[in-house]
Amino acid sequence: MEKINQDDFRKASNKVGLLFILHMLSFGLIPPILSKIGIYNQSTNGFLFNMGFILIIACLLFHCDFKKMFLRERKISILEGVFYVFLFLSIYFPLAILISNLFSPLYFTSIDEKQLTLGIFILRGITVSIVEEIVYRGILLENLRKYGNAFAIVISALIFGMMHGHRVVDIFFAGIFTGVVYVKSNQLSYSILMHLFINLFFTSLVFWIRKSFLIEDINIEFLILTIISMTIAFILYIISKKRNNLEIKKIKVSQTKE
Repeated sequence: MEKINQDDFRKASNKVGLLFILHMLSFGLIPPILSKIGIYNQSTNGFLFNMGFILIIACLLFHCDFKKMFLRERKISILEGVFYVFLFLSIYFPLAILISNLFSPLYFTSIDEKQLTLGIFILRGITVSIVEEIVYRGILLENLRKYGNAFAIVISALIFGMMHGHRVVDIFFAGIFTGVVYVKSNQLSYSILMHLFINLFFTSLVFWIRKSFLIEDINIEFLILTIISMTIAFILYIISKKRNNLEIKKIKVSQTKE
């Protein structure tokens, strides 16, 4: 039995390594080749090609259960799920800027008004968030959970971070937070929501902050996002606490009547 487990773990490790290599190829070698023959554009179909390629590869290498990702029973309420999303966002934003100042500067994929079209907004902000969460949390993390939730969260976050080049450190922590949200909630929708908020910041929200507040200091921009996230998390916590207190009172009243 022990040998079977070791073999199973070895096969899973090989699959994870192969996923990493193929993903690197999809971003490093294939785009230049397709660009030379004129069928690849990084700003438009390039994103769709990369996301579609890695999704297909992940489904071929690992068991892929979309019903399980989105439709299985939640471990927490919707209110609690959204609360954890904004709680972790309020931790991620200051952590990201700290890492940026210590290691490598963060970059933004689109902060130009002319580039901020609906198509780019949907493609980079929404599509990428959904596909990456399906691949790294819904498929990779889920298939590794039999070796322990902590192990699955860390390995999936590590691979996720390594796929983002020089931003490996802050993206690793983003993967940790989204992984915890996924495991805690038992559904992929909450980790997608968190990923969506982060991606929208790097593609459009930073432009809105700079235009609305006339600010071009990344530290202040992240501080604004942190305050917004903390405020939303605090409000959701208060609402959740009040609901729980009401439910406790109802239970006590019903028990008294009986």
